[in-house]
Amino acid sequence: MMEKSFAEIVKKKRLIPRGSKILVAASGGPDSAALALLLHKYRALFGLASAELVYFDHGLRSRKEIAGDIAVVEKLSAATGFPSAIIKIKIPRAGASVENKARKERYRLLEKIARSGGYDIVMTAHTADDNAETLIMRLLRGTGLKGLGGIPPARHLARGIELIRPLVFFRKKELLDFLRRRRFGYSSDSTNRDERFLRNAVRKRVIPEMEKLNPAVVRHLSNLAEMLSGDSDFLEEAAAAAYGKVVSGGVLDLKKFFRYNVSVRSRVVGIWLGELNDFALTRTVDGFLSDSAARVLKTGGLSLKKEGGRVINETLLKSSRRH
Repeated sequence: MMEKSFAEIVKKKRLIPRGSKILVAASGGPDSAALALLLHKYRALFGLASAELVYFDHGLRSRKEIAGDIAVVEKLSAATGFPSAIIKIKIPRAGASVENKARKERYRLLEKIARSGGYDIVMTAHTADDNAETLIMRLLRGTGLKGLGGIPPARHLARGIELIRPLVFFRKKELLDFLRRRRFGYSSDSTNRDERFLRNAVRKRVIPEMEKLNPAVVRHLSNLAEMLSGDSDFLEEAAAAAYGKVVSGGVLDLKKFFRYNVSVRSRVVGIWLGELNDFALTRTVDGFLSDSAARVLKTGGLSLKKEGGRVINETLLKSSRRH
């Protein structure tokens, strides 16, 4: 059963150190309900010090739906003994995607609550299905290796706080089966049926067509994301080490720079560009560095100048002088 696999994966990957205090993002839906129940089931095995559930009321759905979510979170709290908190937040509807703004605000508040409450871990209930959907969405929008890494099972959130997603190794249907066996009800989010949102369209139209060709495609995509995430992390670490050898005081040494593989070089350029870094600008700078005849590059707020075998990032130098 998936419960045993869950415990084995958490232990094998060392996702929950003994004595951890965990803050669980609870939506009232099936994924976070299963996560809370699994943590409770294995709390002694994992050596949990404590856990708390937190629900965010964005005010973006009907009061009836939100009340249903809260009822499930309160039922989870009673079933597990984990205390729960309900937090109302306001999301401006104007401007950029409301969903993206809500997501950013949730993570900002999760970090704030974890810091003030002394939690070591913030935990969310993303699944293998979420991972596959994210991978496909990023492919459709355009992405690089880091984006193809999907949803990592663990990442650093803030000093002393880790973001852990232990359900990313499991299909949603496995969680639904678990809840059915436990006879534990959950709420449903009506916005998940709206195919105007890309994620919903991918979930309802794209993945079912892919599963007709290979029923295991979600598992394969999730495994691919995990492998590519590891590759991306390796290259990021290699680039950080190379940067310290290639760049000094905002000045890049071309001879040393071209000793490295192109994948490392592009990431070194990304670090060097700082806040200006984006895919298009990195490609432009790569071309400039490779062009022996080019002496000056001024574009997108960036100013580079070649002097002998060095390239001076005048934008970076001016910024450092101001600070």
